Amino acid sequence: MGKFILMAKIHRHHINFGWVIFGLSSVIILVCLLWELNIINLPSDLVHYSRQLSGRVVINPGLTFELPLKFHRQEHSLSCELATLKMVLNYHGVEVSESEIIDKLPFDSTMRLGNIWGDPHLGFVGNIDGKMMGDGYGVYWEPIAAVASYWRGAKIIKNGLASDLAKHISEGRPVIVWGYLGRGQSVNWETSDGKKIYGVDGEHTRVVYGFRGSVEDPDGFMIMDPVYGPAYWEESKFMRNWEALGRHGVVVYP
Repeated sequence: MGKFILMAKIHRHHINFGWVIFGLSSVIILVCLLWELNIINLPSDLVHYSRQLSGRVVINPGLTFELPLKFHRQEHSLSCELATLKMVLNYHGVEVSESEIIDKLPFDSTMRLGNIWGDPHLGFVGNIDGKMMGDGYGVYWEPIAAVASYWRGAKIIKNGLASDLAKHISEGRPVIVWGYLGRGQSVNWETSDGKKIYGVDGEHTRVVYGFRGSVEDPDGFMIMDPVYGPAYWEESKFMRNWEALGRHGVVVYP
């Protein structure tokens, strides 16, 4: 930031333009903190960009490992799981489209009726082009691991640790993780046969592909969001997000 301010002074005839930008970003971050405390309402895009801003305060985080993962923007409003799987498969040399993944993915066609809905452990719940917690939700790790196995070996991470992710990355394996966009409020419902489903409003997947610090005790992670692209998150921030759905993930093997 200091370099940025210096450049602003040079090009703006010593006007502290950098301080203006820094002050504005601080206000945005503060406003979004009030949003997280449910004091005010904000558009979700503004909240996300503020998080990107706060996540990039460290311009060069000095990563210990960073895998060459290519960004792919999700093609449907709720296809984050498919987009992240595509990115990871592409990293391992498999050229596959979201459409091909959709063809392999089971869908739970149960219509939402009160507190009765589908099972994301068995297939995609709701409309993939729908609205989160309206007519669409998403899919969990078991079906995604099963679909990945059509092209490569895959394993599920349960109750994972930060060190587990760092170890996979250090050995050349990016990891798909389940978390959320937005406030991350817990939600639950039951399937038609009485099974209780635990979810989160804003359920969302990202790919973890880099970290800073040691394998045993990483300080933070590089994540690839299928909507917004790359960002660096400190370990505490990342773990809070990952905790919402029980620290689950999918690792694809070469």
